[in-house]
Amino acid sequence: LMRGWMAALEGGELAPEESVVYGAVLPYMMVRGTRIVADAGDRENTAELLKIVEFLTRPERRSHLVEYGVLAHALGRLGDERATPLLIELLADRGVHRAFPQGQGKLAVQTVGDAALIALLRIYDLKPATFGLICGSEPWLQCGFDTPAARELAHRTLLEWLKQNADKPADQRGAPQPVQSTEP
Repeated sequence: LMRGWMAALEGGELAPEESVVYGAVLPYMMVRGTRIVADAGDRENTAELLKIVEFLTRPERRSHLVEYGVLAHALGRLGDERATPLLIELLADRGVHRAFPQGQGKLAVQTVGDAALIALLRIYDLKPATFGLICGSEPWLQCGFDTPAARELAHRTLLEWLKQNADKPADQRGAPQPVQSTEP
């Protein structure tokens, strides 16, 4: 079904600016379909999912109707390193994906970029705490940062680690240095 949608979109059968299907229903269904396939652990279709995510994240296709954080988490659940370039692109998205209380009146926020960071941590089997993430009861879904400075430091640290290690075999990758926040 998702391959059919992509073929229609890529073949120009739907005019994005005129199509109600593209404008509302199709992005929603593509995000949900991606999540279902990822939840099922269907790694055989990773290439198709990457194609869908790449399509939905193109600047000319960006839409408030697409839950980019959900797409990032789905790619993380698949655990396929081929998703790395797309997830690195999503790191820059500071739109809020979710927020959750951390007790004592504190709130942890997860941006779309944080969802991409978490997905990359899953793919490369890295620990959220190493990057200063505050996690709730669902360690991969309920993780975020309590300050923008902590977020920026974690994102920079991960990008540096990826630059040094992503192309190496898993058994030759170095361990990341724990993030040390400079805030009180």
